[in-house]
Amino acid sequence: MIWTNLALRSAFVLSVGTSLWTSPFLQASTPPSKKRAKATRMIRRNHTRNRNRTNNRASASSWSSWYDFSSNSAANNRNSLSYLDHKSEETTAEQSLRFLSTSEEDAYFKPLDCKLPPCHISTTWTERGYDPSKGTVVIPCGTCVWMDFDSDETLDLPYGIDIQGHLYFPDGYHVTIRTPFVLVQGLLDMDSSGTVTNEPLIKFIIDASRQSVSFFPAHNNENVCPVEGTGKPGKCDIGFRAVAVAGGKINARGLPKDCTTWTQLYDVDIVGVASEQTHLSYTKLPGIDKTHSNPSCRSNYPFIDDDFETNTGEWTGGDGGSFKLVNGALAVMDRKSTDEGPTYDLVLFQECLVPYQKYLFSARVRLDDRSDEPGRLTPCNAAGCLELVFSTRLPDGRRISRSQQMDFENIRYKNGYWDNFYATVELTEEELHPLNTFSRLQLVGASPRFDVFMDDVILSLPDKSLVPDPNNLCGNNLVMNGDAEGHDIHPYPMEAVGGAHLTVQTLPGTENRAFLISQRSNSDDSLAYYLDAPNCVTTLTSYTISARVYVDSKVPVDVVIRYRITMLNGDTFADIAAKCSPSQQDWVQCSSKFSIPNNIIPETIESVLFWFRTIDAPNVDYMVDDFVIEVAQAAKAAILVHGDGIKNCWGEGAEILITSHTTNWNDSQVRRLVFPPIRDENEMVRLYLNETIAIPVTAKQDQRFPVEVALLSRNIRFEAVKDTRYPLMGGHFMVLRTPGVNQHIEGIEVVNFGQQGNLGRYPIHLHLCKNAYSLIAKNTVRDSNQRCVVIHGSHNTTIQENIAYNTCGHCFLTEDGGEVNNKFVRNLGSNTIPAVQLVRDGESDANNAATFWSANPMNEWTGNVAAGSEANGFWLELLDFVKLPSALMETSRDMKPRSLPLIKFVNNVAHSNARHGLKMYPHGLLPSAPAVFEDFKSYKNRLTGVFFRNMDNVVVQRGILADNRYQADFDLSDSVVMRGTTVIGSTDRYNEMLQTKVVSNHREDRLVGLELHPSARNPSKQGLSVLSIAFEGFDKTLSEHTALIQIDADSNDPWTGNFNYWTTFKNINVKDKDFPFHFDFNESLWNSTKGIYLVDVDSTMNPSSSDATGTSTVIADSEEVKAFVDLNKCTTYKEGRYLYCRETCLRSITFGVDPGQSDHIRLRIRTDPPGTSYVFEGYQDVFINDDIDRHVRALTDLSRLRYFSAALPPGRYQAMFLHNITGEQLWPTFVETFVEPSLCSNSFDNNDVELVIPATTGDECRDLIRNGDMEESAVSLPYWLQHDTMLEVARNRGRKGSKALTEIDQRSPVAVVGQYIDTRCLKLGETYLLQAWVYVEEGGIPTSCDEKRLDVCPRLLLGIQLTQTDRSSSSFADFVSTIAGSFAKPFTKEGWNLLQGVATVDQNLASASKAALFIDRRKAGMKLFVDDVSMTRIPKDCSELVFNGDFSESTSLYWGHDDGTLDLVSANRNSALEHSRRSQAVSSITQRIQTGCMQKGERYLARAKARVLKPDGSSFPCTPSKVYGDAACPRFRLKADSSFGYGEELGVSEPGGNIIATTDYGLTSEGWLTVSGAFSATDDDEIAYQNVLHIEGPPQGITVVVDEVSIVPLFKNCEQLILNGDAEWGKTALLWRLSSLRELPEIRVIAEASGNQVFQLTGRETSNDGIAQGIDDRCMTLGSKWRVQAKMKFRSRSMGTFVTCVPVLAAVAGSSCPAVFVSAVKEDGSLAEEVFSMTNNILWKANDYNKYECIVEITRGMDKGQKFQIGFRNFDSDWDLFIDDISVKPFNS
Repeated sequence: MIWTNLALRSAFVLSVGTSLWTSPFLQASTPPSKKRAKATRMIRRNHTRNRNRTNNRASASSWSSWYDFSSNSAANNRNSLSYLDHKSEETTAEQSLRFLSTSEEDAYFKPLDCKLPPCHISTTWTERGYDPSKGTVVIPCGTCVWMDFDSDETLDLPYGIDIQGHLYFPDGYHVTIRTPFVLVQGLLDMDSSGTVTNEPLIKFIIDASRQSVSFFPAHNNENVCPVEGTGKPGKCDIGFRAVAVAGGKINARGLPKDCTTWTQLYDVDIVGVASEQTHLSYTKLPGIDKTHSNPSCRSNYPFIDDDFETNTGEWTGGDGGSFKLVNGALAVMDRKSTDEGPTYDLVLFQECLVPYQKYLFSARVRLDDRSDEPGRLTPCNAAGCLELVFSTRLPDGRRISRSQQMDFENIRYKNGYWDNFYATVELTEEELHPLNTFSRLQLVGASPRFDVFMDDVILSLPDKSLVPDPNNLCGNNLVMNGDAEGHDIHPYPMEAVGGAHLTVQTLPGTENRAFLISQRSNSDDSLAYYLDAPNCVTTLTSYTISARVYVDSKVPVDVVIRYRITMLNGDTFADIAAKCSPSQQDWVQCSSKFSIPNNIIPETIESVLFWFRTIDAPNVDYMVDDFVIEVAQAAKAAILVHGDGIKNCWGEGAEILITSHTTNWNDSQVRRLVFPPIRDENEMVRLYLNETIAIPVTAKQDQRFPVEVALLSRNIRFEAVKDTRYPLMGGHFMVLRTPGVNQHIEGIEVVNFGQQGNLGRYPIHLHLCKNAYSLIAKNTVRDSNQRCVVIHGSHNTTIQENIAYNTCGHCFLTEDGGEVNNKFVRNLGSNTIPAVQLVRDGESDANNAATFWSANPMNEWTGNVAAGSEANGFWLELLDFVKLPSALMETSRDMKPRSLPLIKFVNNVAHSNARHGLKMYPHGLLPSAPAVFEDFKSYKNRLTGVFFRNMDNVVVQRGILADNRYQADFDLSDSVVMRGTTVIGSTDRYNEMLQTKVVSNHREDRLVGLELHPSARNPSKQGLSVLSIAFEGFDKTLSEHTALIQIDADSNDPWTGNFNYWTTFKNINVKDKDFPFHFDFNESLWNSTKGIYLVDVDSTMNPSSSDATGTSTVIADSEEVKAFVDLNKCTTYKEGRYLYCRETCLRSITFGVDPGQSDHIRLRIRTDPPGTSYVFEGYQDVFINDDIDRHVRALTDLSRLRYFSAALPPGRYQAMFLHNITGEQLWPTFVETFVEPSLCSNSFDNNDVELVIPATTGDECRDLIRNGDMEESAVSLPYWLQHDTMLEVARNRGRKGSKALTEIDQRSPVAVVGQYIDTRCLKLGETYLLQAWVYVEEGGIPTSCDEKRLDVCPRLLLGIQLTQTDRSSSSFADFVSTIAGSFAKPFTKEGWNLLQGVATVDQNLASASKAALFIDRRKAGMKLFVDDVSMTRIPKDCSELVFNGDFSESTSLYWGHDDGTLDLVSANRNSALEHSRRSQAVSSITQRIQTGCMQKGERYLARAKARVLKPDGSSFPCTPSKVYGDAACPRFRLKADSSFGYGEELGVSEPGGNIIATTDYGLTSEGWLTVSGAFSATDDDEIAYQNVLHIEGPPQGITVVVDEVSIVPLFKNCEQLILNGDAEWGKTALLWRLSSLRELPEIRVIAEASGNQVFQLTGRETSNDGIAQGIDDRCMTLGSKWRVQAKMKFRSRSMGTFVTCVPVLAAVAGSSCPAVFVSAVKEDGSLAEEVFSMTNNILWKANDYNKYECIVEITRGMDKGQKFQIGFRNFDSDWDLFIDDISVKPFNS
C-alpha cells in the first residue's frame, strides 16, 4: 500500500494527538492471565510512584546528557514515514555512497534537538490512546511513554512505529508487538533482567512485508538525505522489515546483571528416564488377551451384560426375595429384610477374574414405595440406602462379605424414578479362591418397604481408553478420562475421597460431560485421582497440570490441585501442583508446572494421589473437567559447568547450545533446560537437559579442548516472520550513519534476520557510524539469512559475549576494510554456513564463509570462539585499499589495510571447522611491526589449524594446534616466527573417536605438523623461524603418512623452481622419541624442486640418537644441494628423501637472467682457489601440467626470469655463465644477484662469491634489439618474450612480406610483447631512437585500432627494474614503465604503422638491474603483428635540438602528444603536424629534444610556424599577447625532466618547465603565425636527462598545426644585443613583444613604398603600451653602458597625422618622446631593477623618421637579475609608433 504524504500526515496527527477513541486492542474480550494482570498492575503502581521521583533510573539521565534537546516544533511534526515500492527508491547503500561522495558532514544523523523529559514526567501507552490502525504510531520528540499495553493479545502495529521521543519498557514487563518496522530517532529503552526461560518477555515480531520503508528525518536531521540534484530535504531508505536507528539510541538490557552467555563444559552426567520396564507391578488387562486358556473367558465378555428384555438371566432375588420381569426390568419384590435384593452368582466366570483388578459395574436402579406417591423424595440418600456387596464362603466354612466402592448419579432418591448406579469392583485373592462355595454380587441395603427394580446391568473391565497403554505406560498424558467422556455413567478412574459424592454430569445445553463433587463437609472431600503407574512420576522431569473448575458459590473460592506421594516404607510427601484462579459460579482455568523433589527415588514410590481442594469453603459443590497431567520436560542428560553467572540467569525452559566436539562443523547440539540450574558443593552448576546428548569432550577429560556451552535464549527477542515465498529475506537491524551515540544493545535475541543478497541488510549492523563508542554484548543471532554482527564504516565499538548459531555468510565482521579500533571479545559462533546469494561481486561469503572475518587488522580479537563453520573459523582477508563507501570517509582515505598493525589477537579458539581454523588468504598482513597471534588454539579442523599466505612480519606465539590435517601451513609468508606453540598430531580423545567411528578420519592419507612451500614471498628474507615448540601425538596416528615437517609443492601441478623458503628450527622438543619421520621432502622432490634445505640451529630436530652440537642442516637427497657439503657428517633418511647433516651451515646465492636467451646457458661455480666445481642448470618459477599452452606461456613470460641457485657452505667461490655445449663464457643480457639471508653464524659473506662479467665487443650495443626483423628462426622467436599472451612466427605476414611476430591468444586486453636489453650498453646520457612497426587485425580482418583512443591502441613502452637487493616479486607489475613513443604519421588505418620514440639513458636506466622494450596490445580480441623493431643510438648533434622539425620526410618521427589526435597534413607542398581534439589548453605536441646539449646560461632561439583552427577548419582569432586564456595563441614550454618518467600515467602533463617562445604578431605571406623566443638554459635544463618540448596554449577543442619547428643555439654576441631589429626577418614581428599584456595593441610588420619593412605599434590604450625584446643576459655586467639607437616616427590616430614629440622624461607621458627602459627580472619572476633613459634629439620632424639615441647604464641591483628586457614606452597613448633599425651596442665613453 502506497501512502501519500497527506494521508500519512493525517495519520500522524491522529496518532499523537489527544485520545479520541479506545484502541481495539484494549477492548479485547479475552480476560488477561493472572500472571500478566498482576505484572501490569505492578507496572502501573510503579509508574504512579515514579512520576513523583526525580532520581528514577528510567529517567535516563545518561540519555539526557547525550541528547541536548530544545523545544519541540510543530513544523517538524510532519509526515515522517511512508511505504514505498522497494524498487523505486535508492537503497541505503546507494544513498550512503551518494551522500559521502558530496558532503561527508551532512551525511550523518545527529541526536534530535528537542527536549526529552525524564521518564517520571511521562504518560503510558494506554493513556496516549494510540490507534495503530490509523497509521504509523509516532512517539513524539520531547515525550516519554511507558509501555503498559494490558492484554493477552499481540499489540499489532500494522503501519510500524517511529520512536522520536522516549519509549520505555519497564523491567519485567511482558508484551508481544507485531510490526513491519521499528524506527528509532529518539530512545528505545528496554529492561528485562529476570531469569531467562523458554519465552521472551519482550518480543517484537517483524511482519513478512516486502514494501520498502523510507522516511523524512525528523527535526535537525531533515537534510541528511537530500533529493539528488536539488539539495532539498528528502527521504531516507531503510528497506523492508527493518529495525533501524537513525540518530537515536537503543538502550536494551535483556539479561540479568553479570550473566555469562557461554562457558566451557566441565563434565557430563547421563541420568535415567522412567520407562515401562520400571512398572512391573502393572498387570495387563485380562480377557482382552485373545489367547486366554479358558474359552468362556474369551467368548463370554463382558462378564455381565443384561437388559432383561426376555428373561432374568442368572439374576435372582437373593435369600427369600421374589423376583420377576416387569416391563423389561428385573423386579425384586416382597422383600423381608434389607439383605434381600438383586443377586448374581459369579461362579460361572470366577476363574476369569483377576485379584485386585478393578472392574466396572453399572446399572439403572429404581425404588418403589407403593405406599407413597411417585416423585416424592425418599427418606434415604445414595449412601444410606443401596450398596453393592460381594459375598462368598471360604473353603474353611467362613462367610465373608464386603461392600464395593459405589455411588449414584443423584444424591437423593425419588420414589418411582430411575437413577444411574455405578460401582468399582475389586476382589482379593482370598475372595476369588477356586474352592469357595459361592461368590455373588448383591444390590442390598434398601428398606424392605421398597421394591427394587434394576435394568441395563454391565460388569466389565475398563475400556482401553480408561487405562494406560501397557506398551507406553508413561505417555504424555498421565490422567485417564480426565475429560469425563470415557463412560456414560462411571467416572472411573476418578474417585471421591472423604465423604464426597462423585458423579458424571452432562452440562446443560451441551453434550459435554464433567465430574460433579457434592455432599462435601470437608475441604479435602474431593475429586481424587490415583496414577495407575505411580513410577511415571519421576525426578528431573517437569510436568504441566491443568484442569477447568467450576465452583457453585456466590463468593470467589480458590481451588488448588494437591498431590501426595506415598513411599513403600510408608513415608509421604504432599505439595500443591497447581493453583486455580478464583471461581464464582464460573469456569476458571487451572494451569501450572510442577516437579517432585530430587531426593525422591522413583523406584520407591507406592502411590501418587492428586485431589482438588477448596480453600476455606468445605461445603461447596464443584465441577471438574479437562483434567490433564503431561510431561513438560523430561531430563535425559545433565551437564556440569562452572557456576559463575549461570545459576541466576539460565532458567528452566531456556535453550542452550553445545558446540561440536568432532571434526564435523554441524555436530553441535541444541537442548532445553528442564529444571533450574543446581549448584553443588564444588561451585559447579548442573544443567538438566530435555534430551540425551552425544558425549562431547569435557574439561574433565582434557582441559585443553572442552566444548562450549552457550545460552541461546534471551528475555528480549526480535523475530522476523518466515516468508515462505522469500525464505532468505528476514528482518534487518541497522544503526544508520549515527556517529558518537553510544548504542547499548545487550541481551537481545535476533531470529531470522538478514536478507541474503541485499547489501547492508544484516541481523545487527552499525552502518557508517564513524566513532560509534557503542556496546553490542551478550546477544544471540539465530537462523540468520545473511551474516551476524557487521561493523561497517564504524570504529571504537565493543562486540562482546555474543552468540551466533545457524547463520549464513561471514558472521562477526568488519565490512569494507576501513574499520579500526573495534574490540571483539568472547564472542562465540557455531554452524556458520556459506551464502547462496552475495551482497556484491567479489565478496567471499559464498564458498568460504568465516565465523570471524575482517578486512582490517587494526582491531582486537580476544577470547573468541569459532566453533563450527562449513568453511573457516577466522579469516583476515586483507586488501591494499578500502572498499566503497568507507573509502570516501575521511578516516579511510588512502588507507592500506594490509600494512596496518594488528592491535590484538589473543586467546582465540577455532575448532570443528570444515576448512581452516585461522586463514590469511589470498592477501595477508604486511605490517611494519610484528603482528602477534597469541595463545591461539585451533583443533579438529578438517584442513588446517593455521593457514598463512602472502604475509610478512608475523608471530605465532604459544597456543595449541591439534587434530587438524595440517596443523599449520605457511605459504609465501616471510619473517614468520612460531614460538612456544604445542603441535599435536592426534590427541588421545580424537584417536578414541576414530577407533569407535564417532567421526570419519579426515586425514587418513596424510597428517602433517607444519607444511612449508618451496617459494617465499620475498626469497631475500627469512621465511619461517620455529622456536621452542613441542611436537607430540605423531607416533600413534591412524594416518597412512605422518610427518612433523613437510615441504609441499606450490600447487597441484609439478613445480620446476628452486626452494627459497628459508626456515630455521631452534629449541625443539619432539616428545615422540621413537618417531623418526621428522621431515618429508618426497612431494617437493617429485615436483623437481631443487635446493631444499632447512637449518636446525641447535640440532634439536635430530631424528637420530646421535649427538650433534651447533648448527645442523636438513638437506634434500639431491645432487645440486649435496655438491659442496661434507657428506661424512650426514645421515640419510630414505623414507623422507632427506639427509640430516650435523655441524653443517648452508647459504644460497641466486642469479636471475633473461629468460629469452638462456636456454643454452649454465652456471658454473667453483671454489676459489679452484677445487670443487659444479655446473648448475637454470630453472624458472613455472608450473608444468598437461596444459602445454600454459607451460609455454610461462616459459616465455617477461616476468619469469631464469634463475640459477646454489647452496654453499662457508668459503670463497667464483661464478660465470657458460654455453652448455661449447663451454665458452656468455653474458645472459643482464644478471640480478641475490644473496639469501644468513641462517647461521658462520655462513659465507656476500662478497665471497665473485661474478665474472665479460666485456662488450661493440656489436652488442649497435642495436639493442636482437632479432628485430623476426628473421632469425623459421619456427621460433629467439629473444622475444610476452606477458599474458602467446607468441608465434607469422610467416609471409611481415612488413615487407617476410616473417613477423604475432600472438595466438588475444583474450587479455593488456597483453605485452617485448625483450630485455643488454644492460652493459646503457651508458648515462646516450640517446636512443626506438622504432617498432605494428599491424592489427580483428577476426582476421585488417582493422584500425582507432589510434585516437590512447587506451586502446598498442603502445611502445620502456620498462626498468632498479637494482634489486631482494626477490620480492616476479610479477610483471613490478616493472616501472614509461610511454616511450607513439604512432608516427601518417597513420594507416588498415596497414602497418610505426611506433617511435626517443629515450635518453638517465641515472635510473643506467643503473637498472634490467630493462626491456615492450609493445602492449590494449584491446581484447585484437591480434597484434610486430616487425622491424630497433633501438639504435642517436649521435649527438647540438646544432639543432629538434628532431624532424620540418617533417620533410612526411613522417611524424620523434613527435608525440599527450592528449587528443596527432596527424600529418599537407602544407605548402610539404607536411605539417596537426594536433586536434585537444581536451585542455595544456594539451600539447611533445618531443624529447636532443639531450646533453644545453648548458646553463647559454641562449637558444626557438621558432616555428603555426596555424590555429576552429573545429570547423576556419581560422581561430587568437591574441598574441594572451599567453593564457580563451584567446591564447600557441606557446613553447620546455620541461626538464630528471628521470624518464617511469611509472607515470599517460596523459596531459602537469604544468612545469618554462615558457620559451610565444606567438608573434602578424602572419607570414602564406598566412601562418610564427612562434619565437630567445631563452637562456637553466640549471635544470643542463642536468636534465631529457628536455621535453611542449607546444600548447590555445583553448580546448582548438586545433594547432605546426611546421618548421626549431631550437638552435644563439652564440654570444655582445656587439649587438637586438635580434630582428630591422624587421626584415619576415612578415611577423619575430621576437618582439608588447611591454604590457593588453589585448588591443599589436605589433605589425609593414612594407613601405621602398620595400623596406618597419614595425608599427598600434591600438595602444595607455602610455605604458610599448615594444620590447629580451636580450642576452650574459652581456649584462654591472656598470656596463649601452648605446640604444633606432629610427621612429609617430602618427596620431585621432588626428590622422604624424606628430612630433618632446624629448623629456616625465611622469605623465603627454607629448614626450618614448623612454628607453631596461628591466631585470629575478628567477622567481619579481622585478629586480628597472632604469629609463631618453633621447637627446631635440630636432624632431613629424613626417620623417627621426634618429633616436640614448645611453643606458646597468646599475647596482640589476646584477641580481636573471632575465633582461629592453624596449620603448611612456608616450602618448593616442600615437602609433613606427620604428626600424633598432640596435643595442656597447658604449665606450
